[in-house]
Amino acid sequence: MAWGGYRENAGRKGKSEEFKTAEKMDAIGDTKEVLAILWKSVRAGEEWAVKLWLGYRLGTPTQTINNRSDGELNIIRYDGDLYPPVSPTSSSEGNTDKAETV
Repeated sequence: MAWGGYRENAGRKGKSEEFKTAEKMDAIGDTKEVLAILWKSVRAGEEWAVKLWLGYRLGTPTQTINNRSDGELNIIRYDGDLYPPVSPTSSSEGNTDKAETV
């Protein structure tokens, strides 16, 4: 069944909706104040602020996904033990340092 065609509240909001949202935001606070707070956070080294600032200033990097396959399949087996236990004597068995053996 096709879902094409006009539907109520479907698709991207129009420019008029964006302008209404901007007007509501301007009524709450001054844009210059918000930018000053953001810049203060960038100068303080806040990670979220730096990411936001650079995302708008330089743009976000283009993300690509390589969906091509050369036919090979890498199988990774997991037996549940990522870090096997190490016995306390195994670390000093091969040690020939005199300061350690005295």
